[in-house]
Amino acid sequence: MSQSDFILQCDQWMTAEGPMHHSIVSSRARYARNLERIPFAPRARSPQLRAVLERVDEAISASSYFSDFRRLSIGDINSLQRLFMKESHLLSPELEQGGEHRVIYVSPDYRVSIMINEEDHLRIQCLAVGLQLHKVLAIVDEVEAELARHLQFARSIQFGYLAACPTNVGTGLRLSAMLHLPGLVLIGRMDEIVQSVTQYGLTVRGIYGENSENLGDYYQISNEVTLGKRSEEILTTLESVAEQVVEREMAARNALFEQKPLVVRDLLSRALAVLQHAHIIDSAEAMNHLSKIRLGIDRGHFQPVRHTDLSRLMVEVQPAHLQFRKGGQIPVERRDNLRAEMLHRRLRNVAYN
Repeated sequence: MSQSDFILQCDQWMTAEGPMHHSIVSSRARYARNLERIPFAPRARSPQLRAVLERVDEAISASSYFSDFRRLSIGDINSLQRLFMKESHLLSPELEQGGEHRVIYVSPDYRVSIMINEEDHLRIQCLAVGLQLHKVLAIVDEVEAELARHLQFARSIQFGYLAACPTNVGTGLRLSAMLHLPGLVLIGRMDEIVQSVTQYGLTVRGIYGENSENLGDYYQISNEVTLGKRSEEILTTLESVAEQVVEREMAARNALFEQKPLVVRDLLSRALAVLQHAHIIDSAEAMNHLSKIRLGIDRGHFQPVRHTDLSRLMVEVQPAHLQFRKGGQIPVERRDNLRAEMLHRRLRNVAYN
């Protein structure tokens, strides 16, 4: 398979179904690791970054565990392809910017990736649809253990694993769940949710993580620090809080449908009308209306559309997905027109019931 074809399929992990996928779009586990006696990536010079890459390449080549992983050099991937991978949540915003001696290894099912010379020497992550925090953590534990057989990671007795950012010192684990919360947004309770999760050492981020936007009512909840926290403790806390937030989201949805049925009906039907008939539409507006379609699916209002269909559309309306599938850079107005045409094709047989 060519590199372009491989990248073109990197959003395939979203096609599966998972526990609680009506409100929890995905789960992610990520470890930050650094090699001993080499400056962290932001302070390292080119020869040192090259040394990190060579050591990791050797470690991966020495293990049969990674025999089916695909190696992609960030320098060989153009900016549109990198953005496509970021939109698929496979590549971090940091690596999306490019840079020398940066590589990503990707598993055949696109669920596991190992990013080299990002903010840390290694970022090991696993993705899964729905609430599957136990599963993704078990997989990154397995990958990290296999790499540790061949690499010496920087750590101290007092602080644990060392990292470029103090919030990653300790276990180096970042667990997160991507939630779809249109009910809480519509009743104006998201500020309350954001404040409440901080009491548990968690934080709320945008759709692509830190410093990103909350497009389409999607919010990422993750642990804020790792120092002094065991992996099991982080997992238990995040899973419990995610389930509580979903309970409040479902209560908000019930209240909307029961107490304001005409308002909700108007909101959902307008969203479908725009998606089916607009001639130009940008990605932010598309995400906003698709959020409303997803809200109506649980009530059977938009059959035969499924949650997995909306998860795919969530990325397919993004700029790089539209352009990469068409073969290259496209002017903004034409891109907005292509997005509208694509949505019309995909939703033309859908009716509000």
